[in-house]
Amino acid sequence: MRGLRAKLLLAAALLMLVLVGLVAGVTLPLVRRSAEQQAVAETARVAATMARLVADRLDLRLDLRHPQNQAAAMAVMEVASLEWRATAVVFASVDGRTELTLPGGSLSKGDQVRLLRIRQTGARVAEPDSATDGREVVACVPVLAGDRTLLGALLVRRPADESGAAAITAAVALLYIVIETLLVGLVGYLLLTRSVLRPISALSEAAGRVAAGDLAVQVDASQRDEMGALGKDFNLMVARIRSDQRALDERLRQLQLASEELVRSERLSTLGQLSAGVAHEIGNPLAAVVGLVELLRDSDGLSAAERADVGQRVERELDRIHAIIQTLLDYARGGEVRRVEQDVAVPVAAAVSLLSHHPRVRQVRLRLMAPAEPVCFALDESRLVQVLLNLVLNASDAMQGEGEVEVAWQESRSATGERWCSIAVSDRGPGWAEEVRGRATHPFVTTKAAGAGTGLGLSICERIATELGGRLTLGDRAGGGAEAAIWLPMEGQPSPVSGSSVASAK
Repeated sequence: MRGLRAKLLLAAALLMLVLVGLVAGVTLPLVRRSAEQQAVAETARVAATMARLVADRLDLRLDLRHPQNQAAAMAVMEVASLEWRATAVVFASVDGRTELTLPGGSLSKGDQVRLLRIRQTGARVAEPDSATDGREVVACVPVLAGDRTLLGALLVRRPADESGAAAITAAVALLYIVIETLLVGLVGYLLLTRSVLRPISALSEAAGRVAAGDLAVQVDASQRDEMGALGKDFNLMVARIRSDQRALDERLRQLQLASEELVRSERLSTLGQLSAGVAHEIGNPLAAVVGLVELLRDSDGLSAAERADVGQRVERELDRIHAIIQTLLDYARGGEVRRVEQDVAVPVAAAVSLLSHHPRVRQVRLRLMAPAEPVCFALDESRLVQVLLNLVLNASDAMQGEGEVEVAWQESRSATGERWCSIAVSDRGPGWAEEVRGRATHPFVTTKAAGAGTGLGLSICERIATELGGRLTLGDRAGGGAEAAIWLPMEGQPSPVSGSSVASAK
């Protein structure tokens, strides 16, 4: 808000300067004109006063050319010029034969015209003939006797502003304009700050808190103007965001439950398929056990060594049955993520053991590419087995149940130095279909015939990889075929990668 406040201050200062210039441009000429009018009126008053004094001092029994009258008129003119600071005083008789001018006084052509007009119009003149050129003010008035007889004309010239009154008046007026403009600007800025800046600052702060995740924030919307309406809209927006957030959280919770249900469903589906194969595998050792038990029951002709051998064979078959069932139980257990420090070869071997009883991979050769050194870190064996089962079964289906599937795992480091374990399952099938490229990990996306698959296998694999802090990548195998790999962190648990890095999607 500091930037906005500074901009408003600058705008207010510029506006005040413009206002001062406009008001001064209009007011100062008016002030100057008023001062000039005052100076003209004052000069006219001075001239009228001097004319009365001259008329009072003249001896009307004597001619105006008489030295006594001229001396009386000159005395009044001299005293008046000193008292009222006149630069020129001229008295002219009505017949034009007498003209008295103070030393230093001079008549312009315009002054002579004024004197002539006064002598011609005489007592009919109602107002003094006065004017100004900006530097001096001139006034010409008639000199009348007591009986309103015209004796002559008196002209007085004074400085337009000999005391600087107009300049002082203009300066005072300008100062008043500046002060008034500053006060108006200050009041306007305070009102603007109260009605606009503070609400905007509050909205900005509230928006920052909302962006940080605080959805309980509210702003003051009590103003009955546009800012109040904006505050109400902001509060309504935050309320809707809160409502949408709650609905989204509930939806995410439901999606989480549905995703977990899908994982369980896929697990049970795979478990059912495995059970069929396991039942078939158990049948052979179980039949052998039954035969060996019958042999022991009719063991009258068997030696002690033969009985011991039969017993060992029964024990081996029972151990085989127990191993098959235990592997199946370990896979079906599932549940929460349980990490145990162990070699990756352990879950790989468990998956291979389960797949050895699966009818869909009976004609498939599993080729294990183990690294020279064991790859050990904390992993969830059950979930990793489920991923490997899905990936191998997908690879087998891509080759129509015949061919070679390669399972390779190794340790690698990222550009930032993090240690990762990759387990890649590749086949020699046709590769990823172009029509489903880019969405192979989406739920219910499959290239299998109707009823042959759910389309959830890769989606569940990606979900499990994300839960384990890793990611699932899909690509093409060098030399033909497809490859799917799960990447798991070996140190700590970095934030799960959203989605899968798909180089080429099925």
